[in-house]
Amino acid sequence: MTLRASTPPTDSATTATADGDALLAALLERLPNAVVVFDAEDRLLLWNDAYLRFFPEEARIVAAGVPYVDTLRIYFAANLPRSELPELERHLAAGLKRHRDLADGGPFVFQPADGRWLKVEAHRLPDGRLLKMWTDVTAEHALATHAPAPLDAATAVDVGFARFDAAARLITANRGLEVLLPDCVDLFRAGVPYRALLEKVAVSMLDEAGCRLLLPLAERDDPVRQPVLHPLVLPRADGRWLHLEERPTADGGFVSSWVDVTAQVRSEMELERTRNLLADAVESMPEGFALFDARGSLVRCNERYRALMATDGAEGVTIREILGSGVQTGHFAAAAAMGEAEREGWIDAQIRRHRTHGLPVELEIAGGRWIRLSDRATESGGVVAVVTEITEAKRREDEAAARSRAELARKNAILEATLENVAQGICLFDADGRIIAYNRRLLEMMRIPAWFADTNPGLEDVVRFQVENGIPATPPGFEGPERREELVRFFLDRFHQQKAEATHLQPMSDGRCLEIQVTPTPDGGHVRTYTDITGRRRAEQELRAAKERAEQALAELRNAQQSLIQSEKMAALGSLVAGVAHEINTPVGLTLTTASLLADETGALARRFEEATLRKSELQRFITLVGETSQRILANTYRAAELIQSFKQVAVDQTTDDRRAFDLGQYIHEVLLSFGPRLKRTGIEVSVDGPEGLVVDGYPGPVAQVLTNLVMNSLIHAFEPGTPGRIRIEVQELPGGEVGLTYTDDGKGIPADVLPRIFDPFFTTNRGGGGTGLGLNIVYNIVTGTMKGAITAESEPGRGTTFRLRFPKCL
Repeated sequence: MTLRASTPPTDSATTATADGDALLAALLERLPNAVVVFDAEDRLLLWNDAYLRFFPEEARIVAAGVPYVDTLRIYFAANLPRSELPELERHLAAGLKRHRDLADGGPFVFQPADGRWLKVEAHRLPDGRLLKMWTDVTAEHALATHAPAPLDAATAVDVGFARFDAAARLITANRGLEVLLPDCVDLFRAGVPYRALLEKVAVSMLDEAGCRLLLPLAERDDPVRQPVLHPLVLPRADGRWLHLEERPTADGGFVSSWVDVTAQVRSEMELERTRNLLADAVESMPEGFALFDARGSLVRCNERYRALMATDGAEGVTIREILGSGVQTGHFAAAAAMGEAEREGWIDAQIRRHRTHGLPVELEIAGGRWIRLSDRATESGGVVAVVTEITEAKRREDEAAARSRAELARKNAILEATLENVAQGICLFDADGRIIAYNRRLLEMMRIPAWFADTNPGLEDVVRFQVENGIPATPPGFEGPERREELVRFFLDRFHQQKAEATHLQPMSDGRCLEIQVTPTPDGGHVRTYTDITGRRRAEQELRAAKERAEQALAELRNAQQSLIQSEKMAALGSLVAGVAHEINTPVGLTLTTASLLADETGALARRFEEATLRKSELQRFITLVGETSQRILANTYRAAELIQSFKQVAVDQTTDDRRAFDLGQYIHEVLLSFGPRLKRTGIEVSVDGPEGLVVDGYPGPVAQVLTNLVMNSLIHAFEPGTPGRIRIEVQELPGGEVGLTYTDDGKGIPADVLPRIFDPFFTTNRGGGGTGLGLNIVYNIVTGTMKGAITAESEPGRGTTFRLRFPKCL
């Protein structure tokens, strides 16, 4: 590519360039690079999302009109090392200078704190604005740092100069020229013709295009009188670019200056590539794009805009001409059927919207197609117009609307059928209190004719109609026709006081009772739902009466249960009395026999004493007898006293609920004492195992009742008459301050279908044998209630039964 300086642009060309840049700004979002446009005073005008991704720390201040120095301050604060922060102002000054010189110089690469490598380049627009672009070159930089390249000395020298005399012979050259033209160093000596130098540069350093540019200059007869009017940009064979410029000197000679402009050329090429890319992108977009200048004339547009707006897109055509042409050809369906005046009004309205950048508008065009027009202002006062075809979207919308209407009609039909078949009466009132909808059931329940409901009566009309026809039940104190108006006011006041979402009752004159529920609607109206609850209230009354009867029966049953429980207790107490009486009989009988013997011996000793026949040996034998009988009487008396004391304590425990501390093992022995005679008769052996001194702080009476009922249950149900057996009671202290009591018999066991029911009240398998079905139920209630414990039963037919009790050691 060969770049030449062109002639200065005309005013119209300047406007077109500015508007082109405005279109470029409108399409910035399509670029992956970070792009920003600053005005002539370095204030932010435009930016794309990529810029915010490149520099996220600046997102909080980015806005139109923000000075560049403010964004630069945020950047340095986030990326400078901590040690450099005190020098922030110096860095700001250097950064501003580099920013302002960037358009005149070339791009440069820098590295932020996050480790990326960014290349920044700038282009000064004709109106003084600056377009600045950042590219992430991290990958390229990594490749470069891993592939060493020879030092490019040309980048270290600014300008190479060579001075020639009036005969175009070399006078002198600077060190920079030697660096820029290393293949020509042998010609840098006084007197060498300028032509030789140019030919050597063209042949040894330039590519084919560069040779075609430079060799004609070398062939000039008199370079002084035939100077290069404009600088040349020459492509080198190694891919770099040289800038050549000739300037006359006062002595009739000239100076040839050479500059390496590779960076600038590449930047311009990249910008041109970007412009072409944007142009291609605009042409390939499904939307139509057009740029209008501040006068409303078309600057440029893409093919899609021409097709959708039915215009040839000629440069300079106005938006009015585009719209007018479309109206005349029938392209805009909305204006096709209008008269001339209406068409002009329609065009004026579209132009006002276009110039004021109003809301997007949708228009139907020829062929049943639809477009959406939207506009956006440019910085130069122009407008970027975007036209989008929405035919398919409109078709989908129409289809969706049709489906919605069909679905709504179907749902309305379902709703109407549902309302007509529900058991409730439903009435919809509007915000003014007038009926706007109702179902058939409402007319039946409220005794309202359809012709009356179809007149959209108000609430007062409905109440008055019902009162005049005696439909609702008349409250006490409102009887008689003279009180009718007061009755209407009474019902109206009550209706107005009925709260939303609450339930209200309305007795009817025919004995029915209606339940009314009020539900507000979003438009200020409300829905009243009427439910006939006459049958439900009758059922509630019957249910209430049945409940009262059941509660009375339950109370009687509980009284009977308490009587049976008391009978059980008294039966146990009677058994205890019988057992203790049997036990006391032995020591008392021995005491009586011994006392009788002592009395007889005393009488005999007294007679011998009176007869003076008493011998010393007889007295000694009597004294021995008295000692033995006294010990025997005393021992049997103590035994009887112990039995009586045990009987007294157990009897008191079973008839009272006093709490005390007691030795559990000893107390079990005392309770079992009452079963001694019966156990001996039946041949049942009872053993008690457990640690001595296991003291329980609780209620001994319930413990005695539990043991008594368990033993009686075994005697009645576990063993057949005359069949010996064993009962084993084991107590142990459990962790957590609990006591365990295991009661086991080796009787006939409990069937599996009976075992789950043994604790149920009044359940017995021996009702004919005197069982009440309360023995184990009392045990369960005492253990789980008074003793705050738990009880389980385990049994297999033929292998006995085990009851396991757990209860707190201290209740």
